[in-house]
Amino acid sequence: MARNNKNESGLSNLQKQVKAEQTQEENKVADVKPETKVEATTESKETKAKSKGKAGRKVTKDVKNTCTNINVAIPNELYDKWKEIKTARGNNLTQYVTDLIQKDMDENYDKYKQIISMLNDL
Repeated sequence: MARNNKNESGLSNLQKQVKAEQTQEENKVADVKPETKVEATTESKETKAKSKGKAGRKVTKDVKNTCTNINVAIPNELYDKWKEIKTARGNNLTQYVTDLIQKDMDENYDKYKQIISMLNDL
């Protein structure tokens, strides 16, 4: 039978010990002079800002509201080929896909419109 090591408050002994250590650390920080604490905080924020940028993917700015972001699934085989040649295309998959779509639309747009109108007439 498993033994439950929780006290009356529902915390395990390990959780209680960790909480006590955190409280001790908070008390130590409270004893530090406010000027020192503020300087240390400011310095660490500046250091972090210089060492790395914002977390996550860079946001593409669409100033004129001319683009739509979509998620596209690409087969692994094609994506592996893309990784091999991406430096030749400027490492920009979005631009590469956009160029392919633009080329297809330039060549086949009228054909697609005819097919749609025939389907609608059925």
